[in-house]
Amino acid sequence: MVLSEFSLRLPLHQLKNPTHSSNVAMTLENLKYIKRYKDRHGKLRYYFRKRGVPSVTLPGTPLSREFMETYFKVAALPSRSPGPEKKKAPKRDKTGSLEWALTRWYGSSKFRSLEPRPRLHYRQMMERELADCLDLPVTEVEPIVVQSWIDDMSDQPGAAKSFLKRLKTFFQFCAAPTSKILTSNPAQFVEGPSYEKKGFTAWDEADAAAFEAYWPLNGKQRLAYALMSYLGQRVSDAAVLGAAHEIPGGMIRVVQAKIRAGKKRVTVDIPIHPELRRTIASNKASAKTPYPQADYGTGYSIKGLGNYMSEWAKEAGLSEGKSSHGLRKLAGSRLAEAGCSEKEIMAVLGLSSIKEAALYTAAANQKKMAKEAMKKVRTREAQTKKCLTQVSNSLRRPKKIVKTTSFGEIGRRGGTRTPNQTVMSGRL
Repeated sequence: MVLSEFSLRLPLHQLKNPTHSSNVAMTLENLKYIKRYKDRHGKLRYYFRKRGVPSVTLPGTPLSREFMETYFKVAALPSRSPGPEKKKAPKRDKTGSLEWALTRWYGSSKFRSLEPRPRLHYRQMMERELADCLDLPVTEVEPIVVQSWIDDMSDQPGAAKSFLKRLKTFFQFCAAPTSKILTSNPAQFVEGPSYEKKGFTAWDEADAAAFEAYWPLNGKQRLAYALMSYLGQRVSDAAVLGAAHEIPGGMIRVVQAKIRAGKKRVTVDIPIHPELRRTIASNKASAKTPYPQADYGTGYSIKGLGNYMSEWAKEAGLSEGKSSHGLRKLAGSRLAEAGCSEKEIMAVLGLSSIKEAALYTAAANQKKMAKEAMKKVRTREAQTKKCLTQVSNSLRRPKKIVKTTSFGEIGRRGGTRTPNQTVMSGRL
């Protein structure tokens, strides 16, 4: 039952009975302290929120009996007293501390020139690892102190090495003539842990075939997979690519999100692979939004698409650790095994260093040379087997039988004589 008649002229404390009737209709807008929002399924939800009173969900249809009974019950609750005002502690002087020096570094032009994501990442890293040392005077930080910080992270060699790089950059700023915070860089000669960097696990052709067989062509899973495997771009770029990035000539223009300090963004124009074009057409992507679309009709966040890609790969039966960046490695391997040069691989993947491209060509060359080597081994084995067969056949031929007499072979004297026969013949 929907209660459509409530008095708006009576104050709230007089509306104790939700069945109170009046000639004036009450609307939802007239009820105080009601907040509403639309959830991810598009359903409107209502809450009673008042200062000093716990937040309560209002059930049922708005203005229904269940809804109004809960509303008046919560509205009648007394508000909690705010209690005595807490005295604020006097601000301490942080000048000269490690925290003060970090604040100055965050405000420097070089730090602010970084992209928002790495800037936030570096700041969180420094404040997390130095949380217990922020009050330490920055002038008391010596190389042995920095080395102890790194040694304490021996169980995380990758994180320790990354943290040391940030420390060297930070203390270099402190030792610069423009800062005059320190006279030297205490992290300059500190050594980080040595470890073998594993990196992301690359996909192989068997993984690609299994993923394509499991997910349909017109699914968002295949579209995200095709963008990263046929363009060879990072998930940060694939998440924003759409029809607006296509340019004449059947190509797509990618302005890579990743930017290194002191360098400009890398822009690459890549031809659209026929299989990628077929996948895009099957998904009927909108011309105004990114190609990969989530269930609620908008694009994915970078982190969200990366997480979903790992889940989709796992659901397709791929081994653990297959991520979106592994598809970029798959694209690089395909280019190298097709005979592309290091410069050509750099042009497609947008690499800034020829050393990175050399990793793909070296792996492809290794496979090629290994195949050639084993081919030579098989050829040599075949030749050896042929020679052994010929020798074996020659040994199996029947021997020639020669008739003999007391004088040896027919027509030849003494051909088969024994030593005694020789002696006796001499005496005759």
